Amino acid sequence: MAYVIRGKKDKKKHKTKLNYLMVEKRISITKLAEISGLERPQISNIASGLHTNIFLNNAKRICNALGTSLDETFGEGEVDLKTRLLTEIDAKIEKLDERDAEGHLWYNKFKDIILSK
Repeated sequence: MAYVIRGKKDKKKHKTKLNYLMVEKRISITKLAEISGLERPQISNIASGLHTNIFLNNAKRICNALGTSLDETFGEGEVDLKTRLLTEIDAKIEKLDERDAEGHLWYNKFKDIILSK
């Protein structure tokens, strides 16, 4: 018997708890797919919020790969501020030109401050 975790049925991309956890743990979609044994597009669609109805065994595989619980990864509720800030900082760092040393320095200092709290 297969169980399905059901979510809201909006087809818009949005950041999910899974997305934030992947950034926090510094794991890419490709790496998570490799570790969990799921397909990369499947992980991508779940992380972006396009797929909200997933089989429980697939959810467990993702959780095992991340070392998290089902509630931490897929549960209802808000993502904590620290995780949201780190996700935003990582996104900003990725967008920086590699020659922008000062920008990298400031973002990484800010990130260190958040991680030390």
